[in-house]
Amino acid sequence: MNFPLMCRLCLIPNQVNQTVEIFDDSNEIPEKILELTNIHVENGDGLPQEVCVVCWEQLDRSITFKRQIQKAESLLRQHLAQQDNFSFCPSPAPVITGDPLSEEEEGKMAQDNERDEKDELES
Repeated sequence: MNFPLMCRLCLIPNQVNQTVEIFDDSNEIPEKILELTNIHVENGDGLPQEVCVVCWEQLDRSITFKRQIQKAESLLRQHLAQQDNFSFCPSPAPVITGDPLSEEEEGKMAQDNERDEKDELES
């Protein structure tokens, strides 16, 4: 097998697709491969030193998507932590003071509640 004449990521022969050198001054491609797959790609390791344009674009989109997911996860967890902080510090409930309702007042409130429920059902 002639490694130098194929894409390192998909193994398609270089004659089929345009290729990009993996190792350049920016070292961007090896860093993205490492970030996405945890595979160390080293210059001069005897394996193909190029990737096809299709794989390069897919690598770039995958890294962007991975970072988007990580950012969303971080923001959601921050929001959840803020929500949890609020629930652990509730304000005290107001204390209601006063005399208990008389039987007459309780009956009137019950009638009002029944009337409100009936109105809601009819509307």
